[in-house]
Amino acid sequence: MKKEITFQDYEKIEICSGTILEASINVKAKKPAYVLKIDFGEKIGIKTSSAQITHYYQTEKDRKSTHLNSSHIRLSRMPSSA
Repeated sequence: MKKEITFQDYEKIEICSGTILEASINVKAKKPAYVLKIDFGEKIGIKTSSAQITHYYQTEKDRKSTHLNSSHIRLSRMPSSA
């Protein structure tokens, strides 16, 4: 069983939601994954991430576009010192 975090640890977590602008197959990944370009708004900006969610979502590229069927994603970030 994993150790539970304290409330102080929880306060360090930043949970953000963003809009997926682009999605493409991550050809560099060992396991099937997408490269996502995500807009998190003015405070954070546009970020790129890789996600192993190919079993759950198909890109619209399979249907002649490059967007995921789901247009929102959440990002959880822990400080590097945590």
